[in-house]
Amino acid sequence: MKNFYSLRLKILTGYSVAFLLMLLVVLWSLINFISLGKATESILRENYRSIKSAQHMIEALDEQSEGIIILIMGNPRGETQFRTAEKIFFEWFGRAKDNVTIEGEKQIIEEIEHSYTAFREQFYSFIKLSIPQSQNGKGAIFQESFKPLIEVTKKHCLSLLQLNEQAMYEASKRASSMTEIAIWSTAIVSSTALVIGLLFSLFLAGKITHPLSQFIQAARKLSSGDYTIKIPVETKDELGVLAKEFNQLAAELGRYHEMKIDQIILERNKISAILSSIADPIIVFDVKLNVTGINPAARKALNLDFVDYSSLHCSDIFPSTRVCKALEVMIQDGRQLEFMDDERVITIRSEGIEKFFLFSITSIRDKEGTLTGIVLMLKDITNFKELERLKNEFITAATHELKTPLTSIGMSIGMLKENALQFLPQKEQELLLTAYNEIQRMKELITDLLDYSRVESGKIKLQFEEVDPKVLFDFVQLTFKEQVKIKKAELLFEIPEQLPLVKIDTNKTVWVLSNLVSNALRYIDTGGIIKITVKTEDSYLLVSVHDTGPGIPDEYQQRIFHKYFQFDSKTPRGSGLGLAICKEILRALGGNIWVESKPGKGSTFHFTLPLSQKK
Repeated sequence: MKNFYSLRLKILTGYSVAFLLMLLVVLWSLINFISLGKATESILRENYRSIKSAQHMIEALDEQSEGIIILIMGNPRGETQFRTAEKIFFEWFGRAKDNVTIEGEKQIIEEIEHSYTAFREQFYSFIKLSIPQSQNGKGAIFQESFKPLIEVTKKHCLSLLQLNEQAMYEASKRASSMTEIAIWSTAIVSSTALVIGLLFSLFLAGKITHPLSQFIQAARKLSSGDYTIKIPVETKDELGVLAKEFNQLAAELGRYHEMKIDQIILERNKISAILSSIADPIIVFDVKLNVTGINPAARKALNLDFVDYSSLHCSDIFPSTRVCKALEVMIQDGRQLEFMDDERVITIRSEGIEKFFLFSITSIRDKEGTLTGIVLMLKDITNFKELERLKNEFITAATHELKTPLTSIGMSIGMLKENALQFLPQKEQELLLTAYNEIQRMKELITDLLDYSRVESGKIKLQFEEVDPKVLFDFVQLTFKEQVKIKKAELLFEIPEQLPLVKIDTNKTVWVLSNLVSNALRYIDTGGIIKITVKTEDSYLLVSVHDTGPGIPDEYQQRIFHKYFQFDSKTPRGSGLGLAICKEILRALGGNIWVESKPGKGSTFHFTLPLSQKK
């Protein structure tokens, strides 16, 4: 048992010696610097008090001098000012008198007391006399009777101040000298301790590391697959016990390797069979985004039938950067990028046909939770896309066909409303107004449908120009001025004085901003607030529209940008296309839109506009 603890005792002894040396150095340094700091602090504190007292006495003398002049000029307020300053002088003179610490300071204090006493006696003798009336006589009184005494007293106060400043300077020099001595002594002691500790550490390291070289060589052979390696057991201490355990570990690994190799191959074949049986394309990547596995469906979809996948990288397979970017974020941050449903759709040309796939990402982790790989699954949604295209074409055709008759009906009902409404009974008037409002709502719906179909199909024509963003906000403020007034709301703007130009289609961008403000007006209560803030971020202009409405529940915040989606039945219903059109317009402009909202705390819609490259 005594031998078993020999290595631990060596290491413990080495740590103890090093710790003791460092403790001595620390104690030495603390004693030097604490004693030096206390002595210097005491001297500087006393000198500072005397300097402060001298400064205040000089200030009090100035106040008394000014009071005498005021009194001579015939204003009795001067005597009050003199007496107030006199109290201040005596207060600080008393502190200076109690703080005599250096040679010569007591003599100066006595001189200040003597000159100031003469000055006071002169003043109190003066106030008993009558004051001359001529201006020249008044000036002569101050110059002859008071000024010499004031100057003498100030001179003594300055002598006190200078004496203490000189004492502080000399104390600082002494402290610097003592600090230098303390630093050098500490450095010498530290160097000595370091050398002793280093020599002892080298000696102890040689005793310990020599047998460890055998373990290093054996471990290298073991990692290369040589399970027959053995380390000779020469001691009975911890290293000897470690050698026995290492030899036993090598033997167990050899047996485990022989036993498990067949099972590992079998499991791998099972995994390959499962991947092959799945109809959806599946690709497995390592943490460097190199392909480590791919099933036949993925080979067929990506046209990789005759390609060695082991040499492929993510960027070699997918032309869209969104997929590889999402995989990189998963590897670096361990999180998935949040995409809208349509942003998770990628287009791949397979077998001469353009197909659409919805991708999803799953991480592969070991027992410790470390990311070891990523599985990418592609879901073929080409048929759904085709159905959506047919649906959109039908909606576009239907809206075109409905627009003409609705316009005619609207004009007819509008003429009846203008000319015949007053001649109809009350019930028929209500029916006519209801028909008129519904026709207007249908026309707005058809207009929104047509706008959305143009934007979604890419047929919208954009006229890019360099624009000062303030034009947009001025237009919105003018447009909604009356509506805001009717609702007794506030439309606020927080816009910097200087904004860079943006490259946009002005009309389309105004439509987006107006739609967001209009939605906010619809949802806020009477007296609510709408606030538009603007700031620059990187190469974009960030515009935020905040309202004090009821807010949007979390489960709806992604879906509100989908077409036809409406979640609040309490407010007047629109087409459900406004935000979807905003999103498509901003995407065409090179920007983005999203929402932040908490139920009961309002909503904030953010969108970005690309900045112009002009400076």
